[in-house]
Amino acid sequence: MLNGLFFRKAIKPVFGLAATCGVAYSGYNSYTQTRSLWGFTTPDRRLPTLVRAGDHNQVSSVLKDNSFARWATLDGSDHDALFFAVKSDWQDVIKTLLQERPKRVNSKYKYGNSYITPLGIAIRDNNTQLALLLIDLGANVNTSFIYAPETAYMQAFLRDFDPPKPAIAVAEQQGANDIVAKMLEKDSSLAQFLTPKIENVRNINRI
Repeated sequence: MLNGLFFRKAIKPVFGLAATCGVAYSGYNSYTQTRSLWGFTTPDRRLPTLVRAGDHNQVSSVLKDNSFARWATLDGSDHDALFFAVKSDWQDVIKTLLQERPKRVNSKYKYGNSYITPLGIAIRDNNTQLALLLIDLGANVNTSFIYAPETAYMQAFLRDFDPPKPAIAVAEQQGANDIVAKMLEKDSSLAQFLTPKIENVRNINRI
């Protein structure tokens, strides 16, 4: 009987420690899930990796997974699945992603030597169909290409020498008349960034 009593007293702290660890793990697990829910931790990176790799077979299945995993970014960049879908012209993936989070259509990414939105990427790549789709999905047409040097110091130094360039002006330079027309349809004030037509210049000179 003494042995049984001694055993119960000896084993009680073990069960207490196990219970404490269990509660702590459960709490930590809930904590990390909550942090992942609000974007504080890096979620599953499968989707941007698969979209970048062009793996059509796996992308559709991963899209059905936890929605928070869809917005993970790859290490060392701000590039998520939407960026790679826009860059690769995966319009079906773009529609699925933006249906869930429509405001992400105006996310800004570093692409080349500029910070631009998905619409800016489509304009830069001269992809008229994609640009029109993004505008229909709510892209802000009054967006600009912002020069993005490697360091913050250089960015501040060059800000006055290389000011933001309106996306509509870039579209005009590339001869993307359909994109320009669609952007003007959404915001007629953007006409101020376009090159004056020859006939308009002649009319101004007559005044």
